[in-house]
Amino acid sequence: MTTVMADPERRHVPRAGSGLYNWTVRADSVGGPLDPGVLRAFRTGVALQLGLSAVLAAVLPTALFYVAEGALVLAVLFWPGAHERLGRSYLPAVLTLAAGLAIVARQTALTERPLGPDLVAVALLVPTLVAAMQYGARGVNAMVLGTAVADSLLSLARLHGRLDGGGMGTVLAPIFLRTAIFAMGGYIGVYLHAVGRERRKALLRQNAQLARHAATVEQLATASERNRLARELHDTLAHALSGLAVQLEAARSVWDTDPGDARVLLDRSLAMARTGLTEARRALHALRASPLDDLGLPLALRQIAESAAARTGAALTVRTPNPGVRFQPEIEQSVYRVAQEALENVARHADARRISVALEQNGTHLRLTVSDDGRGFDPAAAGADGGLGVKGMRERAEMLGGSVEITSRPGGPTTLHLVLPSSP
Repeated sequence: MTTVMADPERRHVPRAGSGLYNWTVRADSVGGPLDPGVLRAFRTGVALQLGLSAVLAAVLPTALFYVAEGALVLAVLFWPGAHERLGRSYLPAVLTLAAGLAIVARQTALTERPLGPDLVAVALLVPTLVAAMQYGARGVNAMVLGTAVADSLLSLARLHGRLDGGGMGTVLAPIFLRTAIFAMGGYIGVYLHAVGRERRKALLRQNAQLARHAATVEQLATASERNRLARELHDTLAHALSGLAVQLEAARSVWDTDPGDARVLLDRSLAMARTGLTEARRALHALRASPLDDLGLPLALRQIAESAAARTGAALTVRTPNPGVRFQPEIEQSVYRVAQEALENVARHADARRISVALEQNGTHLRLTVSDDGRGFDPAAAGADGGLGVKGMRERAEMLGGSVEITSRPGGPTTLHLVLPSSP
């Protein structure tokens, strides 16, 4: 025996590319899990029907039968624990009860006053739409055909012996007309509900794609940051340790023959060790995101700019917004990292005498400018080979819909412009 498992989310969805509605019937139609909102919609619809019947009962006594029917169905819908006790059979049982009571109310009303108004359409509308929402075309078929057959049989039994051929047609015609109208309305409800479900599923898929994209961007940013730190440690700590090893080897080689040179070499080694320790501490401090968390972007920018100026002895000019101004975390992180990379390049390569850092908010955009009067470089060559972190800075900006422009030339000043939307 083969068991087919159906996706509970796929239910009576109109197939694209067809002029007719081709319905795919869910394998677990009967007793499947309730769609979100179906039970709430059922209760709301019956409550509205009950209110309408109560208003009509003030002028139409036969409407009292529909008031009783609506009150009983609403009581069952709000019966504590009924859903948990009946499980999968709960909704089919309540739909059957609602439809059956509506037919009984109609027959009772027509017995009391044969020419009175027929309100059964109002009483059957809600369960028909609920069946369309939960069970699709199969539910609509069962509801309209079942109520039509039951109403027809009860009507013929009630009028047995009093009908001729023409009278039978008069009794059955309204029932079948109502059935046709309910069938069309039910199928429209099925289609609209299916379209809504497909839109919700599409939205969920888009949200999942956005979540995956955000995770990918975060992973790429993390990898880029690790690569940057690896280059920084290689250029600072690794070089310092390599030089230290060379100096110590030289000191050991002349220790016995020339103690004076050995002491000079040891002093150099000690200075190199201290320099390497300072660079290692600075690199480890850069690993922490606490400057942004603790200080905010304006003060964090001022801090790293002052650190770069202190290392190079350059004069510094800093212009930032009010320290209390905050931006989206991803924007602050990108601005901070780009500024950090740019200032690190200035400290290592520019040999600058003046450094300028400016952060400005212009309308809907945030602009960072880092400039120096150092010896410059070729931005095209640096961007092509990935040097100086230019490629990484541009990738950071593009992730948030911004851009990085670098103006420089060998032997001349350098200016970096980072422009980002102030809210992504």
